[in-house]
Amino acid sequence: MDLPEHGEPADAELFPLGTGRDALRAKLVERHLERVVDRGLDRPEISASIRRGGIDRAAVRERVLKKPEELLGPAEPVLARLVAAHSGGAGEPGIGPAAESARGLVVALLREVSRHPVAGAVAVFVVLSVIWDRVSKTWSEDGKGATATLAMALSVGVYFGVKALGQGIEAAADRNHRLDTARLTAVWEQVLLDDGVLPVVRALVNDLLPPPLRVVLDVTHAPDLARPADATKTVPTSSVRRFQAVARRMSGGAIGIAGPRGVGKSTLITHEVANDPAPVKLVVSAPVQYQPRDFVLHLYAGLCGAVIDLVRPAATVAALRAARRRVVVSAGVLAAVAVVGAGLAWWVRPGAVTSPGTLVEAFGTDQVSVIVMASAVFIAIAALVVIAVRVAALRWTRKRLLGTVSHAHLLTAVGLPARERLARIRFLQTTTTGWSGKLSLPANVEAGWTRTVQSADRALTYPEIVAELREFLASVVSAFRASGADGAVLIAVDELDKIESAELAQQFLNEIKGVFGVDGTRFLVSVSDDALAAYERRGTAVRDAFDSAFDEIVRVEHLKLADTKALLRSRVIGVSEPFLGLVHCLSGGLARDVIRVARSMIALGDENDPPGLDAVCAALVAEDLRRMTHGFQIAAGRVPDTADTTHYLRVIRSLKVDPRGLLLAARDLEAIAGGTTSAELSALARQSAAFAYHDATLLELSIADLEIPGEPERLELLADARQALSAHPQLAIVVIDDFRTARGLPLLDG
Repeated sequence: MDLPEHGEPADAELFPLGTGRDALRAKLVERHLERVVDRGLDRPEISASIRRGGIDRAAVRERVLKKPEELLGPAEPVLARLVAAHSGGAGEPGIGPAAESARGLVVALLREVSRHPVAGAVAVFVVLSVIWDRVSKTWSEDGKGATATLAMALSVGVYFGVKALGQGIEAAADRNHRLDTARLTAVWEQVLLDDGVLPVVRALVNDLLPPPLRVVLDVTHAPDLARPADATKTVPTSSVRRFQAVARRMSGGAIGIAGPRGVGKSTLITHEVANDPAPVKLVVSAPVQYQPRDFVLHLYAGLCGAVIDLVRPAATVAALRAARRRVVVSAGVLAAVAVVGAGLAWWVRPGAVTSPGTLVEAFGTDQVSVIVMASAVFIAIAALVVIAVRVAALRWTRKRLLGTVSHAHLLTAVGLPARERLARIRFLQTTTTGWSGKLSLPANVEAGWTRTVQSADRALTYPEIVAELREFLASVVSAFRASGADGAVLIAVDELDKIESAELAQQFLNEIKGVFGVDGTRFLVSVSDDALAAYERRGTAVRDAFDSAFDEIVRVEHLKLADTKALLRSRVIGVSEPFLGLVHCLSGGLARDVIRVARSMIALGDENDPPGLDAVCAALVAEDLRRMTHGFQIAAGRVPDTADTTHYLRVIRSLKVDPRGLLLAARDLEAIAGGTTSAELSALARQSAAFAYHDATLLELSIADLEIPGEPERLELLADARQALSAHPQLAIVVIDDFRTARGLPLLDG
């Protein structure tokens, strides 16, 4: 991340406090977007591809800038934070926990004194005048003159010193604000570059590159493949579009997102939460060890935190308190100076001034106490004026601070209640109140009474927690709807599908579904395929927690070949179509595996001696075989040690990167599966046979196979087979048979 260059005006200088949020956003985009696009075009991987393909850089830049929604969308949450930071202005020293401490009070006092250099100078002059009046009676005229000169010089020094102190404090606050906004600007630019600009630029450059003369892998650098696959962007597949259509139709209710692990459910949830217009958004995970009560409490606390972050009551209230404290300190300082000055004047010359008339008459005399008294009166009047100004400034400050809150009208409606609820969730508060007394009577008779009332918040029961959470959700939705917003709350529950068994998942969901169904609140929940199966059987005699909990369940499917190509073309430049098809077949269209296989493939690239498709395929299959044989040998260790098990292990250990050898090994493994009496070994052998059969078929692919019309569509068969290898190996074998039959290759049972 790069902070603004030296000499370049910071955003805080260009956007004065009070600028509207929409105007701020437009100015930030106007100032930074083109610069970030230029940074993307200057990346080595992109600039080299542009030069190699003879592409017009200016044309690429122009076409990229015509897609502002695609560019800005992934970075929109950070941009919203940046706009809010600019709207808030410079930070106030003393805001936060330190503001309530003695240190915070000292900071406020120094800040207030620094705002009144004239008062400070007059105060010093008054004190020095009193001292001079007391001790200079026996001095010579030269001594008196030197002392008076020193007093005046010291007073002037105090004036400029206090003024410099004030300027230093203000400069420090302004500098901190500028640094904060500069850091946030750098974060926004980086997210905009990584998640918005670079994917668009890569896809466009890939479209503009001329067809390669040879199908070789000469790409060696793809930094975006090193990033996690679950970033806040997603390929717009048919299932993604179907989910988005369902999500847009519903202003409330629960939507389940089903699909196998690794298919991209978490990516879809992250993308939807980042781009949904709901003001209150929350993502929570459902770890396996969570009890329903603990999870709902965690959800409740997270929701309170989301509301607090949205309306920022803590910062706003602290700033308002700091502003009020400044008024009190200002009045106190000035009043104290006035009182001390008057007291000193009376102490020096008691009775010298009894009325305003005598004060005026005494100005012609040499009575220092009169000058002191006049100074005190001046300061008192100045104090009244300054106090009035500060009160007016306090009102303006309150208006400004509320203007920095994205939903100012919600500060008291839900912001402060959310803080109270969060405190009640986290702490058990105990309060003791009481009174006592004693009455003495004559004859040494005494009577007394005492009463103590103690109250403690007891732990809420689970139904009470659910009821409170629903009531709070309803209050948040109601407050937002009063301002015209609909569908105010979006809560995503991720990783529910990772609970070990379907029965435990159903039990967990049955316990927490009581929080669903609040009008204006949407829940997105990742679930397993079992949940989808139960939901799709609704209307029959089979009903369970999945069926009754969700309003809709959408299945997220594996990537199709076109989706895999779109994903990879947004992350790497210059890879030929046949290699993208190979990645799709090896990954089975599983988004996580697409990135993993592509990363391994790019590691094989060479600019000087680029490998062809056959060499790359052999290397990737060799890596796949190593992982597969290692896993199968570990699994065989849990099978009883028999002659069939020994034969199985010998076949597994003999697997080599050879299509004919793999086909023969697959036939041997299928024979073991059909001949053994062990059900565990039979299932393991059939799964191993399907894997070997699939890898043998991949090794028989050729460039011509991937380029003839209709062949890319048939590659979907190999991807489908890959998906079925673990759960349904027999189905995988049937699908591979279909592919090999179409190409005239020998079958497993042939």
